[in-house]
Amino acid sequence: MNLKQKNRLLFGGFLLLLWVCYKLPIKQTMIAKKEYKKLQKEHQLFSNIPQKIQELTKETIYLDSILANYQFSAEKSFQSNLLQTITSFSKQNNLTVVTFEEPHTITKNKATINTFEFSVKGSYSNSLRLIHELEQTKKLGKILSVNFDKKKNYRTNRLYLETRVLLQRLED
Repeated sequence: MNLKQKNRLLFGGFLLLLWVCYKLPIKQTMIAKKEYKKLQKEHQLFSNIPQKIQELTKETIYLDSILANYQFSAEKSFQSNLLQTITSFSKQNNLTVVTFEEPHTITKNKATINTFEFSVKGSYSNSLRLIHELEQTKKLGKILSVNFDKKKNYRTNRLYLETRVLLQRLED
């Protein structure tokens, strides 16, 4: 063998040795390092679980207190909560609930839009207070339409104001 063949053989053996060294220990070391980093991240996530549970229970208590403050029950349906809010406000402010229709439901882009229609009878200022209570204070939905109708009761020959309200609520 001449010098050129020995150098080629030596270079080929060196490349073969590098490939074997990579294939056996180095590649396994890299895989083990990736696995170690993954396990460290999981350990960090699991080590914070008691603290996160405590924070979530505090947040749940806080949100339940807000719902209780607005007299909103999670066990009841939204429709019954809305009706309860309207009737309690009506009793306090000398209004009469005339109608409360079934909600009109539309599903659009994986979202459900419920439109509630109800009518109350009473003074203009009390009707406006009810609308403000529903939309701004309790944030039960968006008022789409308010229609004030001046009607006459022919038995008593008196005029009264009937307010028809459309309230829209978006649900996911």
